Amino acid sequence: MNNVEKKIKQGKRDSGLLIRSFIVDNFKPGEMIPGEAELINSLNVSRYSVLKELTSLVAEGVVERRQGCGTFMSKRGSSINSHNIAFIANEFEAHMNIEIMRGVDDYLRDTDFNLVLLNSNFNKECEVLNLGKVRGGRFGGVLAILDPDAESLKEASSIIDDGIPFVQIDRSYNEINAPIIESSHQAGAYKAVAHLIAMGHTNIAHITFVDPEYSSLSSVKQRYLGYKQALEDHGIEFKEDYVKQINILGPGRKLPDCMKDLLGYESMHKLLSMKETPTAVFLLNDSIAKGVYKAINNHGLEVGKDVSVIGFDNDISAQYLNPPLTTVEQAFRKIGNQAMQLLEEIMEGKSQSKKHIEIHGELIIRDSVRRLTR
Repeated sequence: MNNVEKKIKQGKRDSGLLIRSFIVDNFKPGEMIPGEAELINSLNVSRYSVLKELTSLVAEGVVERRQGCGTFMSKRGSSINSHNIAFIANEFEAHMNIEIMRGVDDYLRDTDFNLVLLNSNFNKECEVLNLGKVRGGRFGGVLAILDPDAESLKEASSIIDDGIPFVQIDRSYNEINAPIIESSHQAGAYKAVAHLIAMGHTNIAHITFVDPEYSSLSSVKQRYLGYKQALEDHGIEFKEDYVKQINILGPGRKLPDCMKDLLGYESMHKLLSMKETPTAVFLLNDSIAKGVYKAINNHGLEVGKDVSVIGFDNDISAQYLNPPLTTVEQAFRKIGNQAMQLLEEIMEGKSQSKKHIEIHGELIIRDSVRRLTR
């Protein structure tokens, strides 16, 4: 109850989420939960909020009303639906998430599983709420692409502690003791930079997010380390001022395309304003490439001819840039397919250990990288 009171004072959660969290966190299957009046007084919420959330919990099978007796937590054995698989993400519009879903769908096509999409739309409270729905007992397993939010990671850990099979996708967190399947970010970055080196470049810059070495996003950190390792292994000096960091206002923020263009533009402009300018740049991802191209052109230079550019992801837009972008393709569909395969193995008791599976990406060579002639 102390934790609930603390959350009320901090104002971190809306009424529905507060009520749900209190019930799911404090009562075991088969136990009677407090009545409406007690919930209203204890949590300082309206009667409407209590009725609305209780109705949702009943519909989801989390609680059950017994006439003349009260409301009770459903027994997990009777409420769980092992055929329902929750897919939790902060959006389902991004190229990455769409392709991962397609991979999951390919695997599920000839099975009896049902895939339920739980979209937080970059809202931290909504993500915690979605995780809370899983704890209610109507899902047999979880696939999750989570943001590095403390409340979300704590809720995810509770799901795992409850014995619900859980697989992390794309992002790994030490706070969660669950299998992870993701791209081989470090190896992919190494491959990209090694390609630039093979094309004669030694002054190679990197545009990334703030504090890449200590980033809570494993993909950002691993790509930065892959960049550094490739330089070191080829005897090329690492230059701190060749790493330009984009401030994206923290993880879990959805940036409009115009903001991505601006951030890419500003970083590339700074690099081209240096006394010793780079001849090539490795981008954290393809989404900032358009702004990078614009900055190069505004400096009277040509992409490929004067400055080589290589990205990461192989977004659908990469092939339509002028010139088309050389990039590292992530095998998103394969990731989704293998994530669902791994989840099913855990559900069947065939895999219990904390696995870390990396899927290697392919270097897609286009026209944005040219051989440097001395």
